[in-house]
Amino acid sequence: SEGAMTGQMDSADGIPAAGAGAKQIEQIELDGLVIMKIIKHCQETYPITVTGQLLGMDMDEMLEVTNCYPFPQSSPVGQAVGGGNTLMEQQDLDVQVDHSQFQMDMMRCVREVNIDHQVVGWYQSTGSQVGSFLSPQWLETQAAYQANLSAVVCLVYDPIRTVEGSLNLRAYRISSRFMSLYSKGQFTSVAFAKYGVNTKNMVEELPIRVRNAAVINAMVSSLELDSQVLGENDVLFARLDESTKPVVEQTLDYILSDMDELTRDQSR
Repeated sequence: SEGAMTGQMDSADGIPAAGAGAKQIEQIELDGLVIMKIIKHCQETYPITVTGQLLGMDMDEMLEVTNCYPFPQSSPVGQAVGGGNTLMEQQDLDVQVDHSQFQMDMMRCVREVNIDHQVVGWYQSTGSQVGSFLSPQWLETQAAYQANLSAVVCLVYDPIRTVEGSLNLRAYRISSRFMSLYSKGQFTSVAFAKYGVNTKNMVEELPIRVRNAAVINAMVSSLELDSQVLGENDVLFARLDESTKPVVEQTLDYILSDMDELTRDQSR
């Protein structure tokens, strides 16, 4: 598992082959620590799209995600990439060479502290993609994971919708039908019809259940009764929150770029 794929790397070097006849994962169980780490990583680099590795274990039809760590990021925070390239594509050019050694070091570290070191997938935010995550790069990465590991998923975190008041974290995997088609490399209408693949069954969403240790649940219960955290005398600063400002600016830049391209096409 030491050479597991990075967020957008095409290579699958170092990943153990998936076991034949393995049971399909039907549910994801997340530790609260994993959710907090993902949110922290995505918020610190917002609105840039970030990725990371998921660690845990699979138990029959249950996939337990117990820890995670972020992939390194070389591009400066807030750097915009024009010309139709996404921020993630620009970052890949910078950090692709360093990922292999980084992950070997990380896997060595998690073993030393007795943390689950089985790779069970990866996570990605939708910061720079304004809520969207499905792309050719995402399909290539997830397909490489599923071709070499028997039980893997991708967690997609949407910071924009989470700010609205509800945690938006979903688990996805590529369907077995599309994996069969992808392995053949025949992306034609005839092949799609042969394998029964369409836009509705290319990607499957799995249910997520959040789990916390008994000690954490006890602490949260005690905090709910504490007068200092009830928020009765708190001032509402939410109205001053401008967390969507970078996304609005980036969206306007994309619109202006598309309008310029449309104007040039019309003048030809």
